[in-house]
Amino acid sequence: GAPSGGRVCLYEARGQNSGAVDTAVAVRLHRLFAEELLPRRPLRDIALLTRSREEISSLAALLAGWGVPVVTEESFLPAEHPLVAGIVDLLAFLQYPADDAAFWGSLALLREPDSDAPREAVCARMLKKREKRGPLHRLFAEARPEQWKTLFEPLLRRAGLMSAYDLVAEIIRRFRLPMEDAANGPFLRRLRETAHLAEGRGFSSPAAFLDFWLERKKKKKLPLPEG
Repeated sequence: GAPSGGRVCLYEARGQNSGAVDTAVAVRLHRLFAEELLPRRPLRDIALLTRSREEISSLAALLAGWGVPVVTEESFLPAEHPLVAGIVDLLAFLQYPADDAAFWGSLALLREPDSDAPREAVCARMLKKREKRGPLHRLFAEARPEQWKTLFEPLLRRAGLMSAYDLVAEIIRRFRLPMEDAANGPFLRRLRETAHLAEGRGFSSPAAFLDFWLERKKKKKLPLPEG
């Protein structure tokens, strides 16, 4: 007879356009998780396959919104971690303070209950100075003088005298980033290890390290968790 223990089910999702189809898929997927998978299977036994890498991010966001923890290949790329990306943006800003995009990205390091507050403060200052707004870091210094003086300004003064490894370590220390936190620590440590590796290969300056990092960031992954 036919082997037992498994089955294949096909579900149809219809819509008049791609957006409607995506909505139908989301509804069907939610029912599948809520009514069939989660009541019967532990999360570690559930895997989802997609046809393309582009679908992974939207699917992961959908599941996270339902409170379902998600692990994807991209989850283990340190370059995709918001604190790592914030440090790299801060390094770029310290090399070229006129880089507004880099400074904007570095504000992710200000871990506040309202994560949008630092950027909203900059935007509010920008609206008050429509005619001559200047670079974003100056607007931030006016809007948040204490944070500027204690966090950013000392790094800006010393950046040219420090190696990339020392600068990364100082950023982690000064911003009190959670090195021992299970969710963030492995990514921060991998960035610091990469800076140390780069220094050993002659990429010791922050500018040289940024080139080294940008070339290799998609290859730097954390090991998948066991079980």
